[in-house]
Amino acid sequence: MPILEVAHQKGRVVRGPYFTIKIFSSPRSFSRLSVIVSAKNSVERNRLRRRLFQAAELVLKQWPVADYLIIAQTRADRLSQKEINEWFISQNPS
Repeated sequence: MPILEVAHQKGRVVRGPYFTIKIFSSPRSFSRLSVIVSAKNSVERNRLRRRLFQAAELVLKQWPVADYLIIAQTRADRLSQKEINEWFISQNPS
């Protein structure tokens, strides 16, 4: 089942000033990650998506196995890669 199909199911939610992480249990032996970004144009949106996937790679193996949906607020594009990485590292969805 595509990860976006579970987006409407109930799961844990971790909210921050720039990102929301929805966490859904998964019967799989691996985690899945999806990112939703709203931006003014495709260049900004894709740049932020790449930065979010890069930050998530740092922590995904340390987080419990689950399906993760990351929703970025429009003002998240103002953050540096270091700030995004620090926010992800500070989260502990276990």
